[in-house]
Amino acid sequence: MAHKAVFKNVWMQNDLKVQQDAIAAWSAAGAVSGAFDPQKRVKELCVVGYEGDELVAISTAHLRYLPAVRETMALFRVFVAAGHRQKGLVIPLTYATHDAMSAYAVAHPKLRIGGTAGIVSVHGTMDKPVTNADMVLVGYTPNNDPLLVRWFDHFKLDEEAARARSPKRTR
Repeated sequence: MAHKAVFKNVWMQNDLKVQQDAIAAWSAAGAVSGAFDPQKRVKELCVVGYEGDELVAISTAHLRYLPAVRETMALFRVFVAAGHRQKGLVIPLTYATHDAMSAYAVAHPKLRIGGTAGIVSVHGTMDKPVTNADMVLVGYTPNNDPLLVRWFDHFKLDEEAARARSPKRTR
């Protein structure tokens, strides 16, 4: 089934209505727990998808250095509301998140954000090295969850700087 959601870039916009809608969606899904602070997570809202007035899809992101690729990446999470999970929202949400973070990276070149990265936590959904969202498998977390990345088209690797940032190997 094709989605009807309209995606909106809300990265760094502190939109109070979207924040309230996100907390309500997470709460309705039972996603709010002791380790999950919705007040902190709403500060990381990146892209949201609405069908009419209903918030049905959310991505959050934060910038983090990833040793696996030796660059700072926009590590993102996606959430799709129950009842909307089989509508094909994840791939377009992933593309919209990548585009939003790419625009931010271009506007803030000193941050040297290389691309987007995600950890696949829904098992059984990653069975090939390149996903339908053009993300590439680059490794696994300590919990054995796949780590996927997609580089920004404008990003240029600085191999010498990457080597300097990585831990020295001893043989």
